[in-house]
Amino acid sequence: MDFKISHLALLVTLFGNVLSYERSTLDEVDDLAKLPGHLKPLGSNMEAMQIDIVDVLPDTLEFFDKFVKPSRPVLFRGAAKLMPSFENWRQDSYLKKNYGKWKVDIEVGKKETRSGDMLTSSFDYFIDHYQKSDYYLVSDMMHPNPLAKEVFIPKPLMCNELAGSIFTNVLWFSSGGTKSVLHTDSSENVNCLFDGWKELYMAHKKHTDLIELLEDGSYSEVDVDRVDMTKFPQLARVPWYYAKMEAGDCLYIPFKWFHHVKSSNTRNLAVNVWWYHMLDLPRRKNCEQDEDTSQYKSMYDVTPHTDDEKKRSILLDVFDNEDEPVSSDRFYDCLFRGHFEQHLGENFTKSLTDSVFNSVDEYGDGLISFSDLVETNLSNLRPLYHILDLQAMDLTSEYEEIVHQAKEEL
Repeated sequence: MDFKISHLALLVTLFGNVLSYERSTLDEVDDLAKLPGHLKPLGSNMEAMQIDIVDVLPDTLEFFDKFVKPSRPVLFRGAAKLMPSFENWRQDSYLKKNYGKWKVDIEVGKKETRSGDMLTSSFDYFIDHYQKSDYYLVSDMMHPNPLAKEVFIPKPLMCNELAGSIFTNVLWFSSGGTKSVLHTDSSENVNCLFDGWKELYMAHKKHTDLIELLEDGSYSEVDVDRVDMTKFPQLARVPWYYAKMEAGDCLYIPFKWFHHVKSSNTRNLAVNVWWYHMLDLPRRKNCEQDEDTSQYKSMYDVTPHTDDEKKRSILLDVFDNEDEPVSSDRFYDCLFRGHFEQHLGENFTKSLTDSVFNSVDEYGDGLISFSDLVETNLSNLRPLYHILDLQAMDLTSEYEEIVHQAKEEL
């Protein structure tokens, strides 16, 4: 035991010295062009760490507790191979025959800039041309888009307490060689790969001080092929995680983690699932009592959460990175700081948040946990919806508009 303690102490000391060295070195460097990784691909500044890889799919409770809640990426080896659509989607002839009339959105250019040209065409037009062009299909696949009936989610997402918060599925399809910008997503993400391979460099969301994003806070202007350390010197200090997906794998990318994705120079097709970030899993007993032992589930069998449930998730995002339990002062602090950009008016007061806090604080001990916030009756949180501009957010109407537009295209 003494050896283990001394060994751990040595590791902590060494790690602290490394961080101290990195900070002092970066401050003292006269020629930033000498920083490691200068004018090299993103992630070249260090030996990247490997993420967890599992071969046996966990259920929703284990997945949430072991990976989602602690914000920990994981690769599910072979999860997509279990889906009935896996072999079908690897064949252009099948997709063209069954879904050729579907209207799709196509990006022109395989290296993402977020300012490139877009065009809309039929799916069969894309299939006839994508192998000899820079076309990159990025298109929503929610019902009534015809491919939606062949969208499945893997076992870790199957309990409806999580699956019900899924708000979209997106198809990513090209002849390969695509590269994303370095970016974050304000949602949880599982990406399943059906053809080709993908490499990802990822960084923990806590490194916001090292990764400079544009004003909208979602992506960086850094050239992922040639990182200019004279413009982005802090990137030399970013500790990266690396993952390589092969066809048939599914990857969990945690909420707000920074990531850059590069695809093989061969046919590349993937489907990702985005769902609202949750501080804790609501109604956990429903997942405990779920006796479904299958390895996948059709999105057609998922019951979407209500608008109010989705608004709860958006409201509570501001408590991400906070420790629990939360006091009434911290409750007010987080809401004020997190939603300040919405120009809080005079109706947002400490007395209002105290009233909401007390209605959530079932035991009256002056503290609430994340589970209290996700389990409390929705009526207790509604007084905040209007103040924080959530009352006007009609998520159902937005979805119905998407459905109406898709029907017209079909």
